[in-house]
Amino acid sequence: MSKIKHHDLPDDVTQQNPEQVPDSASTLHSRRRRKKLSRTQLKRRKMKQFLIGSLPFMLVLASLVLISIGVARYIEQESVISIFLTRRDARPVYAFDGDDWSDFINQTQVPPTEGETQPVPTPQAEQERLRVPFYYIGDQVGVMRIPSVDIDVAVLQGDREAEFRLGAGHYPGSLFPGQGGNILIGAHRTSYFRNFEYLEMGAEIEIAATYGRFHYVIEDMFLISGSDHSIALPTTEEQLTLYTCYPFGYIGNAPQRFVVVAALVDSEIYPYEEELGEYQPESEAG
Repeated sequence: MSKIKHHDLPDDVTQQNPEQVPDSASTLHSRRRRKKLSRTQLKRRKMKQFLIGSLPFMLVLASLVLISIGVARYIEQESVISIFLTRRDARPVYAFDGDDWSDFINQTQVPPTEGETQPVPTPQAEQERLRVPFYYIGDQVGVMRIPSVDIDVAVLQGDREAEFRLGAGHYPGSLFPGQGGNILIGAHRTSYFRNFEYLEMGAEIEIAATYGRFHYVIEDMFLISGSDHSIALPTTEEQLTLYTCYPFGYIGNAPQRFVVVAALVDSEIYPYEEELGEYQPESEAG
């Protein structure tokens, strides 16, 4: 019996296709490759698979957190519940006639922090301008009343959320009633200024400050963009500028501002007692 030589074999036997290797050989080859992978590579591969697999869950969790924050802010500022929260946090409105306002003003002489500085007038304007008490951020400046729309709110120094939760906030960069310039006061449309949509031209506004009483009449009402800060610019004549967010029924951060401009028509400045270093109503002066 003659031996079969290699060159006598068919080409399809001597040149086998690697894809036609039996399953057992393929499995063995796969095991060998797996053994060559280091443990570090395996750990990296598993970590990558874990991160890719958990990415949808992380996105869902982040979305739930953002939604929860939005709902909380809506309940606090925009919903009907905000009215009850406002009443709970509101600064009590006190009568002004015959009251000693020294209890409402921070008498501690400490250096003002950033944001508490008040406008620095020119020497000439300083001589002509009414001298008012210094109010630290959070101090109560007075009370503002608009009888036609049933608004009776405390006015505090500062325009942060902390002041807006307690009442209306006076912008520290503007002047005070009686100083002959622009007085800028704001509040939330869902709380203390929620009746602003019912205001009409000619409505009267009263501000009873710790140093006097001031009466204004509405002369103009208009809308501006939320990024427009022109209402804070100084004016040559005294005017009261009130603002709140608009539209009134908007859910979330409203894109516009509803602005009310009122002119001064009458005022009463309390006598200044040099010995006490403060203004006193006539009922207490002398």
